[in-house]
Amino acid sequence: MMGREEGIGSSIVFQIFAFLIYVVSFFIATNERWLRQFFFDSGALILLVLLMFLSVLWSDLPIKTFTRSVAMAGTLLFSYVVCRALSLKDFTYLMVMVFGLGAIFSLVFGLFFPQLGIHAGETSIDHIGLWKGVYGFKNHLGRFMLIFFMALLVILFIYKELSIKLLFFLMVSLLLIFKSGSSTALILLVLCPVIYFCLMVIENRKIDSHLKFSLILLLSFIVILSIIILPYIVSEVFGKDMTGSGRTDVWFALFEASQNPLFGHGFGGVFWGEFNSAYFLLDEDWYNLGHAHNGLVDIWLELGYVGASVYLLLSLKILLRAYKLVIKSKCSQYTFIFLIVVFLFLYSFSGGGFVKQNNMLWVLFCCSWFYLFSYKLEVNNGVRLPFK
Repeated sequence: MMGREEGIGSSIVFQIFAFLIYVVSFFIATNERWLRQFFFDSGALILLVLLMFLSVLWSDLPIKTFTRSVAMAGTLLFSYVVCRALSLKDFTYLMVMVFGLGAIFSLVFGLFFPQLGIHAGETSIDHIGLWKGVYGFKNHLGRFMLIFFMALLVILFIYKELSIKLLFFLMVSLLLIFKSGSSTALILLVLCPVIYFCLMVIENRKIDSHLKFSLILLLSFIVILSIIILPYIVSEVFGKDMTGSGRTDVWFALFEASQNPLFGHGFGGVFWGEFNSAYFLLDEDWYNLGHAHNGLVDIWLELGYVGASVYLLLSLKILLRAYKLVIKSKCSQYTFIFLIVVFLFLYSFSGGGFVKQNNMLWVLFCCSWFYLFSYKLEVNNGVRLPFK
């Protein structure tokens, strides 16, 4: 309903909705006297956004870079308002509502309106028959249903709430992940919970050290075995080759094509699409791609080594903070945030970058940052208390 338009990236209708969200977020932040605190809490996130604005000076398409940098700032402010307005539990339930609706409509579209909910070869013949639901692309359906699945697990095991409705949505989310055929989502479906469980066991002081050592040996053996049988899994299970459906070929092509590796070609995906930089620099097999299937490569293309370094520091900082709170300090209320952070970090290596304007994954990253780092109000036994 809000399809992409050449030279714009998203429809005018979508841009109007997005602009209204920015304005409302700014009004709420100002009205609640949060705006000054926003600049303090955002920290390095603002540094990354400022770098995006600076890239206007050397961007291939400065107007597009500027408008998309504005969108990044607006989305960042929107994320802050969400974080300030909701407790962690409320935020988890909000995500369940959002992706629950997406799951219901995706199921309906896939079953009764396949022309809308299932790929028919419009992107690739390899995608024929794979579900995209209401998200427009199979990988998008897979990743959002995985986040939905993890939120449901948190409600089940952390908040100790069990119901027929919850079990139903768990099954629906799993079904949609498998129907999407997203190999990255399928791998992370196993990997994210396993990482959480293993870290919790290792850091649990009540568990015997010999048992922990045995677990570490077992995990090491599984990792080595996985590396050995990886070619078989990729080719026979997922039906792909070791280039990751051409991903590594794209990365090498981009490395050769970039004309400004230090500062990039400007934020906003201006390296991609018809008659943009990639059209003139890349082989015709790649120039119409929307991203490099690697978040770090995307950042490097747009903001160079400088931007990629900031991105890596942000990612490592938020991972360490989530690990300390959830695994070391046993703050179980942050479990959903921990799973989101781990998912985003791993997903960006293969599924694509999330540092994009008006992107749900970027919103989730920013909200995770604010919940982990900002001074805010948390609900504790019905009393709102300051929390670091």
